[in-house]
Amino acid sequence: MAKKYDCQGVLFHSDRSCKPYSVGQVELRDQLAARGLKALMLEADHNDPRAYAVQQAETRIKAFIETFESSAA
Repeated sequence: MAKKYDCQGVLFHSDRSCKPYSVGQVELRDQLAARGLKALMLEADHNDPRAYAVQQAETRIKAFIETFESSAA
């Protein structure tokens, strides 16, 4: 799918309250990285908002986006 849609990167949401949903994401992220596709994993909890820090997520997403801008230059 990444090739089909010409993706440059992938954002994963690792959900602490839903282990079946999140299982395998780390391995998938590593496999994509081995193929040259950048990936970012954000951890949060759909059931507990204390497990999500807006500022931290924004900082990580901005840094992730900057990796594309620096590689394009």
